[in-house]
Amino acid sequence: MGWACDRLHLGAAVRNSWLRHIVLSPYTVAAILLAALLVWNFLPRPKMEVGKSVPLPPAKEVRTVEKIVERVKYVNVYPPEVKAKLNLPPAVVKDDGKKLIATGKLDADEREYSLSAVLDTETGDSQIYAKPQPLPLIGPGKHGGIGIGYGLTNDGPAMKLYSYQELLRIKKLNAGVRAEADQRGEYWVGATLEYRW
Repeated sequence: MGWACDRLHLGAAVRNSWLRHIVLSPYTVAAILLAALLVWNFLPRPKMEVGKSVPLPPAKEVRTVEKIVERVKYVNVYPPEVKAKLNLPPAVVKDDGKKLIATGKLDADEREYSLSAVLDTETGDSQIYAKPQPLPLIGPGKHGGIGIGYGLTNDGPAMKLYSYQELLRIKKLNAGVRAEADQRGEYWVGATLEYRW
């Protein structure tokens, strides 16, 4: 009986030791973090429809700030037909009391945006609208970087230095150059072609 109990305790100790080793392993922690980041990155997010103007929420710095009344003598506005050219929502285009007072172009990360400020002359309220533009057929590369990475190779863990520069964009295709070197003295230099979503 004592022999059987010793064997059970030894088996439990081995299982606990193995389980503790797996759970506390830095590779397990890294795998869990990587899996969580991948899931978080691929969660559906609202996307703006290309070519359609949508109202933007206020900046977080002013969400709780109440506006004050300011009287002006006159306001310079664009002619009514410009609202349709910017593809503002039909309710804005048809409402003669809503005047387009300013526009702008934002060259954002992947694409350009047209911004429009609309003043409601009946209420005094204003709203900013954004319209994503189509990706350019051909354009210059926008990104470059230098970094360091740590991971596993056939020979075990290794650290790597890398640098890349995009040179050309064709819609969602990005072409560029990339160079990598690791701690074993191995390097790679070449051209890249990447499809982005």
